Amino acid sequence: MIRPGFGYQLSKKLSLWLGYAWIQNQPKGRNATDEHRVWHQASWKDSFGWGNAFSRTRLEHRFQSNGDDVGWRFREFLKFTRPLSSRFYASLWNEVFVDLNNTDWGADAGFRQNRFFAGLGAFVDAERHYRVEIGYLNQYEDKPSSTDNMNHIVSCNLFIRY
Repeated sequence: MIRPGFGYQLSKKLSLWLGYAWIQNQPKGRNATDEHRVWHQASWKDSFGWGNAFSRTRLEHRFQSNGDDVGWRFREFLKFTRPLSSRFYASLWNEVFVDLNNTDWGADAGFRQNRFFAGLGAFVDAERHYRVEIGYLNQYEDKPSSTDNMNHIVSCNLFIRY
């Protein structure tokens, strides 16, 4: 997956973003397809006495090589962090995916996926350019044409910020 984006900071708490994503899908028993996405998002963050809150609202325009339709998808991401020390923090987040229309390449309008994460984070360097989060990720996928999936994942993510 490649997903660059450009953002503009409207205030200390609010930013707007525009980006592009390329994803190659290789489903079992089927030919690989390329997906191209144009995405827009609004991001909000704030600090409170108990920790930090972050929200990302994203709208994606999805194009796949195995069809002609444009798929519209809404994603809402909410994250809460609570400092445990100067270096470590607890992290809790949830992201919901909703397809807004049906497409000739297989998207069906409605709720499609939920991702829930609970774990610990650590800042790797003193300047806080690098941080790692490790924990439990529960991924539920609603599959209208087959059996739904529930995945239990040990997740480890590296974040780089400059």
